[in-house]
Amino acid sequence: MRRIDEFSDIDLYEAEGVHRYCTELRQIYRDLVGELEFGAEALRVALGTAGWMLGWARVDQKARARRATAPLRRAGDSAAFAAVQVVKAGQLFRVMYTEPFEGDHTPAKKFKF
Repeated sequence: MRRIDEFSDIDLYEAEGVHRYCTELRQIYRDLVGELEFGAEALRVALGTAGWMLGWARVDQKARARRATAPLRRAGDSAAFAAVQVVKAGQLFRVMYTEPFEGDHTPAKKFKF
């Protein structure tokens, strides 16, 4: 299995490493989302204007361009969803593993039964 260079030196056996891992992964996904959105739009415009060379009607060339770039737009949506899930994973790690061990967590209200 091949790893990304930014992640190879992160120690996942400590809390700071997990936080850094989630932060780096979120940033990579954000960059990927931006690139996919830009690429899909640029390709749609290029394909939409190139159809006249093939003799297609203007409406047909735009529809073909939208259809051809739809997988890129869906990939961008999926990458955005993945970025949200990475943020959730980092928050759940913090809540479940680090916060219970930090400081005094006494309940705000005590109940008598």
